[in-house]
Amino acid sequence: MDPLMMTDINGQTSYMCVLDNFCTITREKYDDHVKTAHMGEKEMYCTQCDKRFFDRSEYKMHMVKHAQDESQWKCPECETKFTTERSRTRHIKAVHWGQKNHVCFQCAKAFYSKGELKNHSYSHTGNYPFACKVCDFKTSNATHLKKHKRKHTGEKPWECEHCDFATSARSNLNRHMMTHTGDKRFKCDQCTYKTVSASGLKSHQRIHTGEKPYDCSDCEYKSAFSSNLLAHRKTKHGVTGPIITSTSKSGLPNTLSNL
Repeated sequence: MDPLMMTDINGQTSYMCVLDNFCTITREKYDDHVKTAHMGEKEMYCTQCDKRFFDRSEYKMHMVKHAQDESQWKCPECETKFTTERSRTRHIKAVHWGQKNHVCFQCAKAFYSKGELKNHSYSHTGNYPFACKVCDFKTSNATHLKKHKRKHTGEKPWECEHCDFATSARSNLNRHMMTHTGDKRFKCDQCTYKTVSASGLKSHQRIHTGEKPYDCSDCEYKSAFSSNLLAHRKTKHGVTGPIITSTSKSGLPNTLSNL
């Protein structure tokens, strides 16, 4: 389907879709729009570089290339793999060397990068610049807002090449892929529990510590797990929408949803 082409006074050409008025300055983005919005084709995103594919065979070949490239940049300390030497160096400095030179002048908390410090600063002002138009979710990061919106749209662009698993976040897919490799590197020091993610281990350890960070705003109920709080809110109070339960260590709100 050919676009409606328009040229402005500066000579810039734009491509407009005649079916829904979608407009872009690149033909590639226009073609992608037609395929996904009007031809029913499904986009597949690379879990490493965000490159998009419509052909599954091309997608799989691309992922194999990343798997080969990753073997070059393995962290010598924890064997985490990276696609570039720069990302590996950043990981080593921040995680293993503890290099955090950017300090918050209000609470003295230190961060590896200026970007991390800037995001943290919103926790003191409470003025989060990116807000969801559907619910009360707010964040200091545009990417986090984009991921959150998928809870409302149901979009799950990240697909496993080995099974039918699909998710709205690339990090979830990365953790899921470990279930196929059996790589459960995070181990509990008090029992035999193992998991593929640090967050999963942290959540599990609440069983041993008795910590219950999720509080119900309508009664005295507390839980160690967000899923239990959501179930409680739904059955006891009839609440099914997103809720903010607590504040994370970074100062950003923890928003829970059963959408």
